[in-house]
Amino acid sequence: MDLVFEGLPEQQDYLELTRQNILNGIRQGMWEGMQQLAGDLVSKFHSRTGVLADAILRSPRLLEGENYIAGEVSTQSAHGRNLGLWLEYGIQDPSTLNTDKAKFYQFTSADAGSVWTHGHGAFQVAPHPFFNSTFQEDYPTILEIIQARIVEATDGA
Repeated sequence: MDLVFEGLPEQQDYLELTRQNILNGIRQGMWEGMQQLAGDLVSKFHSRTGVLADAILRSPRLLEGENYIAGEVSTQSAHGRNLGLWLEYGIQDPSTLNTDKAKFYQFTSADAGSVWTHGHGAFQVAPHPFFNSTFQEDYPTILEIIQARIVEATDGA
């Protein structure tokens, strides 16, 4: 909704400038909050390979629509795997092989061509919740950061 005052261009300019300053403050605060959340998430678990930590630290982003500005932190790896779900909720994955000993097979067809296939043995990962609890802990701080950036952005406007 646009607020327009007839005959008062300087007030209209002031209101639009203030509106833009508030939106910029929200954007900046949300970005800082998502960066902090990502760092806090990574500090909550021991990363053996660094893949999940890297995915989290690279993930913060802002999403903006006509009526909202939102922040996002994800555990999605570069290969499209949501590694955080495995850690947060655990997983029980059945074997894709008939035996737990073999990991790689070679089949030879009648025309002497080879076909290779692979699989994995069954595995289970126990749940190690970290994402939701860290978000709940950080939520008030994220709001404080956003509010502080709005105040900074509107000082003197």
